[in-house]
Amino acid sequence: MTTPTPRFRDARAFLFVYGLVIAAFAASAILGLDAARVALKPVPVLVLAVWVRRAAARDGFASRLLLGLVLCALGDVVIETGRFVPGLAAFLVGHLGYIAAFVHEDRALRPERAALFAAWGVIAIALLWSGLGEMKVPVVLYTATICAMMWRASALRAAGGAWTGLVLAGAVLFAISDTVIAIDRFRLPFAAARVVILSLYWLGQLLIAGAAVVRPARD
Repeated sequence: MTTPTPRFRDARAFLFVYGLVIAAFAASAILGLDAARVALKPVPVLVLAVWVRRAAARDGFASRLLLGLVLCALGDVVIETGRFVPGLAAFLVGHLGYIAAFVHEDRALRPERAALFAAWGVIAIALLWSGLGEMKVPVVLYTATICAMMWRASALRAAGGAWTGLVLAGAVLFAISDTVIAIDRFRLPFAAARVVILSLYWLGQLLIAGAAVVRPARD
């Protein structure tokens, strides 16, 4: 029987902790334990950051991705305390960290892969525009950034490697989560929004982090 390599040996432990912390966050939200909810909100992504730091190849891709994860965790706690715009800024810079990681791995422009995601951004802004008010500029900038993040994930996929499929799937799920946030906040609020948003977000982050762990080192 093949012995797991050190990079994969503790994956089950990290996934268990990841799920456990998400369950604890959900319980704190249901029970109205606000302090626990705020404290737990960034922990799942920090667990992923530790996993990437411990198990991923030590190179430029992983270091840039790790920066993105940490900034997303910062955005989590800032938004959970009700500061939407500063939280949005933290996530925007986090997305830039992901873009930097993807570009580090493959610098080919691949403009043909940008069209679908540009259309995503145009449709999203058109749908949201009437409800944005003073948030027009921040939301346009953020939407452009998440579309660029998906484009670069798609460009990375074109370069080959099974792990790049995880990157693209994670990037798209993350972007859908962000789009649902905008729809719920600026266009059409709905009761299940928070569950949908967080489920997509945490699954997307897990796929991106997992891709970093299974990716072979190239530096």
